[in-house]
Amino acid sequence: MADNFLVAGFREVERKFSRFSLRQKMGQQSTERTGALAALGQRAWEERVDLSAFAELRDRLTALDTRAGEISQTAGKLESGKSALEQERRSTLDAFAARRREVEEKKNPVDAALRAGRARRTECAQAIAQAEARLAKIPGELAALEKDPAAQERRSSLASEQKVLEAKLAPARVELPGLSAEESRLAGESQQYAGQIAAIDAEQKAALARIDAELSRVQSELRGASQQASATEKDRGETFGSLGLGLYDSGTSVPALAECVARVAAIDQARAETESAFKSSLTLTGSLAPGTMVKFWGVVVGAPLLLLVLGLGANRYFNPGVSPQVAEEQAAAEQAAAMQHAVNVDPEDAKLHVVQRFALLGEGDDKTVRESALAILKEDIETMGASGQAAYLPILTKVLSSPHAELRLAAADSIGMIGPTAAETPELTRLLNDPVPGVAAAARRALAERPPPR
Repeated sequence: MADNFLVAGFREVERKFSRFSLRQKMGQQSTERTGALAALGQRAWEERVDLSAFAELRDRLTALDTRAGEISQTAGKLESGKSALEQERRSTLDAFAARRREVEEKKNPVDAALRAGRARRTECAQAIAQAEARLAKIPGELAALEKDPAAQERRSSLASEQKVLEAKLAPARVELPGLSAEESRLAGESQQYAGQIAAIDAEQKAALARIDAELSRVQSELRGASQQASATEKDRGETFGSLGLGLYDSGTSVPALAECVARVAAIDQARAETESAFKSSLTLTGSLAPGTMVKFWGVVVGAPLLLLVLGLGANRYFNPGVSPQVAEEQAAAEQAAAMQHAVNVDPEDAKLHVVQRFALLGEGDDKTVRESALAILKEDIETMGASGQAAYLPILTKVLSSPHAELRLAAADSIGMIGPTAAETPELTRLLNDPVPGVAAAARRALAERPPPR
């Protein structure tokens, strides 16, 4: 029937999703097996099982345990030294802080007295200057009033002011030198204390520099010891794994190891089942009739409908500027039309059939499903290119507009393998300015495969 290629195509996409999950599962099972073998080897070591058949591994583990003990002992000494240095640093800071406070307690009252003395000396000097300036003006004012009989009262007032100013000026002049001398003395004492504080700070800096240098050395050695411990532990883990593998392959029947052996056996059985399922899937893929997936992708156009179902939007996938709502409507119309052209069925039934089939693909969150979809599409794109069939070029040209760089790159390379025609040249030329260097390089390679002009 005409729809056989669609059924086969849907099943093949489902198989590819399944293989994507199976690959992840096999990787996880390999990791679990490595851990289980290491646990088996460690249990044998801890239980002091007879390991004479694995003398080399036994001797290596003995050496590693010795090495680990030495590193631990060294690290312990370094930690003790680090703690002692940190305590010394705190004590040093406290001691210098106490010395500094002692000097500051002496300096603070001197500074307070200095501020007060400087203010008093300034006030006295200003008073003298003002009195002298006023006394210099009074004689002139008196002379101006001498011929005015009505200014007798004013002359008496000026004479009285002159006597008062002279009376205040004399003691102020006597006081000022003493105030200046006291200010100088206090300033000198304050500077002396400031010098002591500066000396304490310099001494503290030198003491801390010595401690910090030693502390830095110890911390560096501690980091080295930690790295050595990590490397030794990693080596131990790998050696435990090798020992566990040897014990498991030898069919050990030591009771103390039975649980660990059973764990490895269970993982092996599960892994064998996974590998069998993967191989069966590949066998079914290999039995597909030639051209099946070409017809299938030609109808479904690969990604659009798949990503529409996955919540990405069909034209949004190949044309990011289109809104999700418009994309969904356009994709539905395009797929229904294509399906009716390829299979003589009702368009709505065909669209529903496609959506339901893709909606069943994959398990887990959208990110996992999308990654699976991209992996499947990339694989099919590369298969199209390897076929060398020009019938794929229209589909591959659409993929050149994908927002996913890995698909643009795969499509450009596939077009290059098939050999681009004039129809693909504009899109490939546009990709020469792609922001992803690999995509631009793939477009350049593809364009280089164009046949020479006649």
